[in-house]
This record gives sequence, C-alpha cells and structure tokens, in this order.
Amino acid sequence: MILPQSHTRSYYADSVNQPIDYAPLEGAVRADVCLIGAGFTGISTDLHLAERGFKVHIVEANKVGWGASGRNGGQMIGGISGDRKMASALGVEGERILYGRPRHDVLQVS
Repeated sequence: MILPQSHTRSYYADSVNQPIDYAPLEGAVRADVCLIGAGFTGISTDLHLAERGFKVHIVEANKVGWGASGRNGGQMIGGISGDRKMASALGVEGERILYGRPRHDVLQVS
C-alpha cells in the first residue's frame, strides 16, 4: 500500500518565504540538459549550467528540497577516514594532496 506523502516539518520547510508550486510538466520541452531532482545538487547543477548558457530543465517528483536536502543538517568536513595511515603510506607530497583535496571540494560546493 502506498501512503500519501507529506513533508516532514523542518527548519528549511518552515522558513521558506513563499513556497512555489510549479505546474506539472505537460507536453514536450527542449533542453540542453534535463536534471532529475531539485535538491541541493540538482539546483546547484542547474545554476552552474544556466550561468554557462545551457538551457536546463529540472524534473522533480515532489517539491524543491523535498527529500534529504530539505530534511538534514548535512555538513562537509575537511578530512578523510583513515587519513593518518594513508598519509604515512603516500609520503609528504601525497599527504599534501590528501589534505588539500577536501578543502578544494568544499570551495567548489560553496
């Protein structure tokens, strides 16, 4: 049995100034890129592609930020599990790369 879905209350859902209900997709549309999912990753990808001149459409089953993006307190932590063991195995240059990569990834997201 499939139950109707309702959004779990969260800070994100409760702090939206004006929720927007987008019309369902009807008919054919043309796009350079079609993204599935309007969470953090989908919206960020849409923004970056649109800024580069791509025509982008997002298909979302519910509402923007409906899934995990609207319900978590996710964090990006600059570090790698088991990093000391890997660093000793990789040497000084490998350690520099190992510790520099997470910071680079966080900057890419922001």
